[in-house]
Amino acid sequence: MKKVIPLLLLLLFAITTHAQTATWIDQLKEFRSAVYQRDKEKAKQFFKFPVANPGASFWSACSGYNDEETGKKLTALAQKEAPLTEKLFVLYFDQIFHKQFVTSFLKLKTSELYEKGQTQTPDIEDDSEHFYLMIAKYDAATGDLSLTIRGRSTVEGEDGGEYSYQYKFRVINGQLTFITTFIAG
Repeated sequence: MKKVIPLLLLLLFAITTHAQTATWIDQLKEFRSAVYQRDKEKAKQFFKFPVANPGASFWSACSGYNDEETGKKLTALAQKEAPLTEKLFVLYFDQIFHKQFVTSFLKLKTSELYEKGQTQTPDIEDDSEHFYLMIAKYDAATGDLSLTIRGRSTVEGEDGGEYSYQYKFRVINGQLTFITTFIAG
């Protein structure tokens, strides 16, 4: 009996450790499903509101492909570096998770991300002159997950021909949680 208890404890530890390791990828799949289905309530689980500093670029990353009025409102939020509140999250859900984000997120190979710690979608054609892709990286040591969208244009002389923005998440107390955004280009 004395030999069985340590063996059972070791087995329990191994199972628990594996479950915690697998959790982040399961949560990422859950998050992707919520974004695709536009399930705002489910997607909110991956954010701690208010996000006081979603990144100076957060609202700028949301401002592309909008009507003029929405664009102005997002620009104003960007200029004052507004925190991401639950109300703003719901109101601007489709801008936060716009077409490029959703399309590339759906093409992400989560099994490869889980096994190798990184993956990348193939180029996705917006039109015959504009392309984008998503790169995902997970750092097991820090629990950081980054989802980076990179875009480029083949139009000669087009200002801003390349851009990149990253949504950064971290596993905090076993929960995948949005941290910030970065933008370049």
